[in-house]
Amino acid sequence: MASLTRVIRRFGGRIDARRVAMERDAERRAVEQALARFAAPYRFHFACGTVKLPGWVNIDRDPVSEIVDISWDIRQPLPVADGCVELIHHEHFLEHLDVGEGVAFLRQCHRLLMPGGVLRVAMPDMAECVRQYYENDWRQPWMKKYGYEWIQTRAELLNICFRDWEHKWLYDREELHRRLREAGFVKIRDCERRESTVEGLRGLETRDESLLVCEAVR
Repeated sequence: MASLTRVIRRFGGRIDARRVAMERDAERRAVEQALARFAAPYRFHFACGTVKLPGWVNIDRDPVSEIVDISWDIRQPLPVADGCVELIHHEHFLEHLDVGEGVAFLRQCHRLLMPGGVLRVAMPDMAECVRQYYENDWRQPWMKKYGYEWIQTRAELLNICFRDWEHKWLYDREELHRRLREAGFVKIRDCERRESTVEGLRGLETRDESLLVCEAVR
């Protein structure tokens, strides 16, 4: 029995490593097959959820959604060549990652973008959450829209903003600019919701709560 245990320990790790390598190779081929339906340079819509942008590569980890073109855990590096993407968009996603994951994801966006390519980030604004608390202006339309009318105090609202929906790290403009710079972006501009100087990035936001919108140029 001891001899068998030693054999399992000796070869088990190799078998597991081989299985992981095979799985990664299958995932890479699946990404290549999905991208073959699109013309480069690509437009990547990360964390697409239930929103399918026509002409964009819609990416999410849901493996069965008909909306998703590529099923992928976006926290992992996407096996795609550097500089093959012209536009990247994601809405209400970055705040669901912790800081380390968020910066790693932004670095991946920087890697994927071609020179002159643009990343557009849209999300709730922490500054607006604090303003609502400070000015006692916390009864907001989204509370009825999403079934949160049961909230009774502004302190409860503020805690919900930080903790609910699997939020891990909220941003204001200063913090978002900081993390974009850490990811390698230099040219960063603030935008209004659904407005952009880049034609392909106009009218993309679907959430009224997307009050913090930035574009970063590679």
